[in-house]
Amino acid sequence: QINIRGCESFPGKLIPPTYKITMRKSLINCLISYYERVYADLRYKFYSGIQKQDKDAIFVSSSMIRISALYIADERFRSQLCRSDLDANVMVAFLNNEDNLEYWPATICYFFKHTIVLPNRLTEHILAIVDWYSKHSKKDHFNVPQRGLSKTLDRVIQNGMRHVELWKL
Repeated sequence: QINIRGCESFPGKLIPPTYKITMRKSLINCLISYYERVYADLRYKFYSGIQKQDKDAIFVSSSMIRISALYIADERFRSQLCRSDLDANVMVAFLNNEDNLEYWPATICYFFKHTIVLPNRLTEHILAIVDWYSKHSKKDHFNVPQRGLSKTLDRVIQNGMRHVELWKL
C-alpha cells in the first residue's frame, strides 16, 4: 500500500459563519484513524484525552472550526448548515480496485478545519463530514431516510427513496 500525501496552500477560502466547537469522542476517534492512515509511512502515533500513549505520540485536540461553506478556486461548496441544504448534495468519484471510476452520492453535513502539531510543523486539515447514501436493492437507487431536512427536499423523497441516476464515463 502506497501513501500519497502532499501539502499545499488551500486554494480557496472559508465562508462565514464559522464556529469553534468541541468534537464528540466518536469524531475524535475517527480523526485519529484518519491521521494514522494518512501518516502511516511516517509511523506517527496519535492520541487524545487521557489515553496512555508513548512519549512520541502526537496529541489530537478536540477543538475544531466548523464551517458551513467554502470556495475552492471559483466554485462554492455548501453544506446542510447553509440556508438551502439542496446544494449540500454531491456526487463523488472514486477509483475502485480495478482503477475504474465509481460514483457515489452523499450529502455534506459540514466542513471543518482541524490543526495538529506534527514534528517540525503545524498542519491544518480542511475536511468534511458527509452522510453517504446506502445502496438500495434496486439498480441505480439509493435509500435516503427522511429526516425533515426541508420541505423542498422531503418532496423529492418518495417512499423513503431518492432516485439518483448514475452515468459511467
